[in-house]
Amino acid sequence: RLCRPLGRGVEMTHAMQDLAASIATEKGLIWKIWTEDEASGRAGGVYLFQGREEAQAYLDMHAARLATFGISEVRGLIFVVNEPLSAIDRAPL
Repeated sequence: RLCRPLGRGVEMTHAMQDLAASIATEKGLIWKIWTEDEASGRAGGVYLFQGREEAQAYLDMHAARLATFGISEVRGLIFVVNEPLSAIDRAPL
């Protein structure tokens, strides 16, 4: 488990603070874990929303927002949380 931004991660942390603050205000958002892989140049996140409707609305809006940054490849998948199994593995639910 790597928990600190390394290399480009420090740059990303500074560059994306306003975006992170904006995401924090999204309707239905419980939390987001930011992820990145410096070697591949990919970044993303794992989000937990209160419901599917809020997650879908956010995904639609965020994909359009990222397109304005020149990021056209957005892969978003929406799943339902299996709470009993997640609790066994210490998920922050």
